[in-house]
Amino acid sequence: MSLVGGDNCFQTLGLVVFCEKLPGVSHFFQQGLKGLSSFAPQLSSGHAYAKITSMEDSMNKLQFGTWVDNSPKVVETYEFWKTLKALGYDLGAVMIDTALRVWDPIYSPGRFKKSIGNAIKADASASAVVWPVPNLALINQMCDALETQYLPDSGVVGLEGDQEHLWTATYLDIANFGPNYAKALSKYAPAEILERMRTLYPKPADAMERAGVYFGWKFGQLAEKFNIWTAITTHTGHREMSSRAVLSRMFTYLNAQLYSTETNWRHMHVPWESPQGPGRKQVGGLAQLARVPGMSKAGPDEKPVVNGDRLGVGLAAWDQKWIGHSVMEAVATAFLPALRAEPRFVMIWSSKWGVAGRLSEHCNSIETTKAIGTLIEIVRGNSLEKACGMIKEIIDKERSKNK
Repeated sequence: MSLVGGDNCFQTLGLVVFCEKLPGVSHFFQQGLKGLSSFAPQLSSGHAYAKITSMEDSMNKLQFGTWVDNSPKVVETYEFWKTLKALGYDLGAVMIDTALRVWDPIYSPGRFKKSIGNAIKADASASAVVWPVPNLALINQMCDALETQYLPDSGVVGLEGDQEHLWTATYLDIANFGPNYAKALSKYAPAEILERMRTLYPKPADAMERAGVYFGWKFGQLAEKFNIWTAITTHTGHREMSSRAVLSRMFTYLNAQLYSTETNWRHMHVPWESPQGPGRKQVGGLAQLARVPGMSKAGPDEKPVVNGDRLGVGLAAWDQKWIGHSVMEAVATAFLPALRAEPRFVMIWSSKWGVAGRLSEHCNSIETTKAIGTLIEIVRGNSLEKACGMIKEIIDKERSKNK
């Protein structure tokens, strides 16, 4: 998450691209002007982008989105959202707090609502993303702030919990979700929620599950009050992407982070042919999702496959250059299985790599942004089946060039 402020920008062929105050900014300008000037014409073919204005609208069509992690000073501007829309995105998922184990919003309610207002003005839609912790006081504090300060009259279409870092047993509130949960929660949760915990998760060791039930109930209350969808996002190594998942059954969508990048989080090289490489990471992750409670449906041969109606697929916008392979090949190879799953969302991590911020040669994010834009345009102008065929042709062409 980028918390560095910035207000520099340049404009090229109608695209306003922001640059946060980072080291090497002059190099960014050189690369950005060179890369995006050739990219802009590809994004003006005239395909109509549907404006998503309600939960009902957003649940009926594939959307391309990006998690928004630029500084609020950038995100609150109309130019940011105009750029996001010009790059082909329908949705900006605005990350409004930090991952510091406390309710620590980086947006004031006024700045958040200004940001969403400018998203709507640019014919984009926006959702709110928060970092929940399995702690009673923090869940209540977060949800109370969302209910009274951030969501009213905001115009958001959804609310998402990012579970990947803080939703773990390390931060579990045993005092309130442990064996004495019934007494501890009696003044916060209705009887039916306590009964659900008692019926489904009665064991002393089921504290994480009970925390999930409580958190899911609180988010469900917000969804009903503000007529928005809910989602969670996490990675394939998290409990909420396994058969032990609790939240997947309580939320509208699960945005699975199926990132394939040339280096992993340990800064180690990821071979193209490995299970974490392009294509294989997405295929493996989608197969795993079919085993997550509430995320499967019967496939053509009656075997369970992931239910695309409840699915978002998260893909990477950084570190897409493998030796012997082009950036376009890497991006398209990851995109193809994601699209074949017929998800409701294809989500890109993140706006700091593709919309504003760290466009750089080092992480080939300019090339990646161009590649993503090209693939989005293909999907926009064709049926999904035809688009997948065209993307497969791109992959084959890139492979033949790289031999």
